[in-house]
Amino acid sequence: MPYDQQSSSLIFDESTLEKEILSIATMNDEAKRRIDFESFVNQHIQAEQQQKTYLKISDLSFVRDVTDCLTRLGETVQIGQLQQRQKKEKRKDVMTGLVAISGLQQAQLWTFVDLLIQFKALVQKWTEEKSKNTKKEWCGRCKVCTCGKRI
Repeated sequence: MPYDQQSSSLIFDESTLEKEILSIATMNDEAKRRIDFESFVNQHIQAEQQQKTYLKISDLSFVRDVTDCLTRLGETVQIGQLQQRQKKEKRKDVMTGLVAISGLQQAQLWTFVDLLIQFKALVQKWTEEKSKNTKKEWCGRCKVCTCGKRI
């Protein structure tokens, strides 16, 4: 896997997760950024899903935390850009409350939107894969099995 920075831990505090996502988001090479982000996400979803098989993919804490973090980072950049335009002064840092985002040129809004879309697609892929691998049984009480085909 291309992304191998301390990814074995399932427990992220907000600051650590934000730093991980920012390190990926600030990559100049878009193709490498997408590959590394996919690797990072797949590794963590797989590890957490193996430990919490009873949860839907969308209910995993990693999925919720990444969604919240990407949304927060995007909003922070957007607010920072708005404030920058309103004050007509250059700001060096925008604070999310946890990690400073240096240089709005490097952490642009579209990058976080792109990562969020990619993340949602990966979660959907994992959800479909999990539902495909879940054994479906016929309850015997109706004439329609759980896959929807009439018997």
